[in-house]
Amino acid sequence: MKTLKIIFYSIIFSFSSLLIVETANAQSAITVNPMKLVNIPSSLQGQYLTVYFGIGARAAISTNSNQVTLKKIRKKIDNIQITSASAHVPGVDIPRTGFYQPYNLIVFVIHSQPNFNWQNIETDDEGNIIRTIPEGEIPGQNIQATASISLTKVEFEDLIVSQGVPNIVQIDLQNRIHFLLDQF
Repeated sequence: MKTLKIIFYSIIFSFSSLLIVETANAQSAITVNPMKLVNIPSSLQGQYLTVYFGIGARAAISTNSNQVTLKKIRKKIDNIQITSASAHVPGVDIPRTGFYQPYNLIVFVIHSQPNFNWQNIETDDEGNIIRTIPEGEIPGQNIQATASISLTKVEFEDLIVSQGVPNIVQIDLQNRIHFLLDQF
């Protein structure tokens, strides 16, 4: 019986220690390494780049399989001017809130004017187009996007691992970029 009590108290102690560690981790931030986008087409040079770290989803069934809907923006890096075939995105800290992941999508948007603001494009039951603004974004003028790239957190982590966990993550746009007609 004494052994059973010791085992019981050991389990309770281990669980409470784990809970304390997880609670501390839940309030910390995730650091995302700097990124370098390479092989940017010359037609996009001179334009601007905005990077969103958010909670959202890609369209599962859609006429445009590249469509992304962001429900919540956790971090935004904007007005990075593209001056050559590559662009540098600084590293960021994304705070955690609770036990949820701080982001599940990274979306890179290339646009011709500064100060891009994200708008989701959805349709109602009657097929009417509805533009919504995700939580964390400031409503602004509707600047047309030229191109976009989206990566899930898992795809981004796989990219990091495939590069041997570099200090600067290189993202090759050769086969990833999606030119847009009127998505935003």
